[in-house]
Amino acid sequence: MDIDNEKFVSLIRSALRVLYDPDQLRRSPLANLLDVSNRVDASFKLQKILIDAIESIQPNDNEPAQSRAWLLHDLLYFRYVRGYERQAVADQLGISDRQLSRDQRSALEALAQHIWTSYRLEESANQLTATTDVPDDTPIPALSTLEDQPGESSWVSALPADRPSPWKATLVSVLDLLRPLIQTHEVKIACLPDDTLPDLLAPQNTLRHSLLNILSLMIPLAQRTQLQITPSLAGQALRIAICIDDEMESAPSLATQPSIGVARQLVESSGGTLHLTEEGHRLEVIFTIPVSAQIPILVIDDNAELIQLFQRYVQGTRYSVVGTSEAHDFFRQLDLIHPRIILMDVMMPGLDGWDLLTRLRQDRQYQNTAILICSILPQATLALSLGADGFLQKPVLPQDFLQALDDQLNRDGVEPKTESPR
Repeated sequence: MDIDNEKFVSLIRSALRVLYDPDQLRRSPLANLLDVSNRVDASFKLQKILIDAIESIQPNDNEPAQSRAWLLHDLLYFRYVRGYERQAVADQLGISDRQLSRDQRSALEALAQHIWTSYRLEESANQLTATTDVPDDTPIPALSTLEDQPGESSWVSALPADRPSPWKATLVSVLDLLRPLIQTHEVKIACLPDDTLPDLLAPQNTLRHSLLNILSLMIPLAQRTQLQITPSLAGQALRIAICIDDEMESAPSLATQPSIGVARQLVESSGGTLHLTEEGHRLEVIFTIPVSAQIPILVIDDNAELIQLFQRYVQGTRYSVVGTSEAHDFFRQLDLIHPRIILMDVMMPGLDGWDLLTRLRQDRQYQNTAILICSILPQATLALSLGADGFLQKPVLPQDFLQALDDQLNRDGVEPKTESPR
């Protein structure tokens, strides 16, 4: 059906009304219009679109502070991004409640026009099959459980390949995305990781979307208190405990919330577990996710700086580089880490790479180990004729290095490919 301006403004207002409720927001018809409904993070993508749109209509610094353009922007910002009540917004802007109603309508129309134009929604509008209007001051209805909604969890099995991601960077990005919610509820985030805990590679989809679902529920409950996040290592799994141990806002049990069900499915799909504890004023969610085993790469080269460069190339990827410049240490590391790929120079003091290549290829134990020759000399043909699986000519760019590693694994049917770090 076609959608007119009135309906579109109504959709914008309804979505803003549930801006920080992922379960309600992902059901908004706006998700279809803006082509994000099929994403596993649809609610958070839509949330970002709306917040970015409000930021986009912010006047430039040359605009007088008392102008109507600033009034309309600030009204949207304080009412929806910061989550102030109507009267608090009116007081903040120095206007009456009646004027607030009029100006809010104008602000929503300006925002709707900006989104309509920016996302070229003329064609998408014809695909809209339903519209939902949530009055500005209508309480959000209670949510049904995930189990009551057939087919709701089918997206888990359809997730794209879950490439590894460092847990620290993922956690930081999630907290940054939720910062408006954190500020609105005046929550203090205390992250207490073990200082010795390495930046483990955990499945990106699982970790990111589990954190988003859990934190978006717990932050409002920690109103004006502290929410504690404690990452630790549990065997071969990353364990993250999220806890509120203080007076909390009254709310239904988290066990019945769809977001907890979504997080549990994500975690369990990766072989992990999710445990919820609700005791008095204490609320704790603990989930464990098996860390992504890194693929060991053994590099032998007399240039220590080159080895360090290769180690930087693989940061944030599924690979781990161990390097050495000594023959005796090379064989020790060979037995210790059992590399999937060996990368070697051919011109090293006291060691001839061609001899080493021949020796490895004659050893049945390493016949299936991929070997790449990395040399400043253009000797790809010789390298391949002596049994090497690939050749890299120095200097080596990051994308060429990672592509060469991917090519060797893909030859054996290992997916997905590695993205170059940015």
